[in-house]
Amino acid sequence: MDLRLKYTGGTFEINETFLEALEEITDDIAEDILIQLAKLSTRLKNKYKEIQEFAGVSHVHGQFFFSVSVVKERNKYPYFMSIDEISSDEYLDYRINEKSI
Repeated sequence: MDLRLKYTGGTFEINETFLEALEEITDDIAEDILIQLAKLSTRLKNKYKEIQEFAGVSHVHGQFFFSVSVVKERNKYPYFMSIDEISSDEYLDYRINEKSI
């Protein structure tokens, strides 16, 4: 990967860009998202160099809908590459396609 590793949590890795995006979100919501990512990490399928996308929602301080991009390769921690705020309609599309956290 071209992006530098910034953080390794016990079950996943994120890059500096991802971390910067999290810092723009309130601490409570960012913490909730990280908890959701840890749970997602345990159920990801191994896909060699294939980016997988999922969406989630944080109910801390209202609703915050987000999508994440992740790569999960065999014998490696999931590597979360990006996080973006999305609309509720986009989130529902992910749910319909069974790509929600």
